[in-house]
Amino acid sequence: MNSHGMDELKKAFVKEFRRCLIEHYGKIPSAAVIARDFTLASPTAIEPLSIETIRKWLHGINLPQSARMRTLSNWIGFDASALDEAFKPAGDANKTASFSTQKSIDREMIHLLQSFGELQESERETVLEIVDLYRRSKGLKK
Repeated sequence: MNSHGMDELKKAFVKEFRRCLIEHYGKIPSAAVIARDFTLASPTAIEPLSIETIRKWLHGINLPQSARMRTLSNWIGFDASALDEAFKPAGDANKTASFSTQKSIDREMIHLLQSFGELQESERETVLEIVDLYRRSKGLKK
């Protein structure tokens, strides 16, 4: 996924996250309230979620990892299919490459894209170099 695709995914996430917060609370609460309540709702929370993490989610800087997406779904009804907007072809609202149902993009791919998006630019370049080396070693085209 190119950076434009990742930006669109983040925008779609922010839109759905904010919608769910408003539906749950009647408004968008402070990052501190969200962090506290998310941590209480999370079955796997070992440490409290930081206020800074919530701010990054609210502004589309980072995306939650898959376990946290599940918590969002269970806690405030976050609907991952809302992320479909990020995959609509430009100029054609009727032809949707569905994020939630497209066969080539499954939950593992979502996790991979989220994890990749959280890496620093230099780390992304290293990962891409490794993938390119692997593909060349297998005789696969770019």
